[in-house]
Amino acid sequence: MANTMRYHIEHIEEVWKDNAEQWLSLADEAGAPHLTFRDFKWAVTLLQTRCFKVTWTDSTVLIPVGDLINTAAKTNLDWSTTLSENGSVMFTTSEDIGEGVELVDNYCGGHANDAVWYAHGFVMDDNPVPAKQLLPIFVEELQLPLAQD
Repeated sequence: MANTMRYHIEHIEEVWKDNAEQWLSLADEAGAPHLTFRDFKWAVTLLQTRCFKVTWTDSTVLIPVGDLINTAAKTNLDWSTTLSENGSVMFTTSEDIGEGVELVDNYCGGHANDAVWYAHGFVMDDNPVPAKQLLPIFVEELQLPLAQD
């Protein structure tokens, strides 16, 4: 798994480098010359880690407030991948939610922590899906390239 992760991290870095000039040129053409390549990386990361897969488009979407929902093995809400009659997304709770209680959904989709780390950049303490083994030294090794620009 470490070699697979290393390969993907290196590949992503190559894609960033290969496209940096083009993306900065597009920003300039769009009237946003102050945007940096770091801004592009932030935006792509934001979209990839906070988007929802829905049925009304082939793309993933951002849902206002929905991107604030965290994940846990035991959820306390559900949401529909289809639009309601008035064109909105419905979030419903599966139990009475008290004031100050965090809303959580299992958006990690029953994946082990190695896949959760790869897709979302974190691991779940209470993840019931067993992983092969994510060693502490591996976590440290992965965090170094992610902390650098």
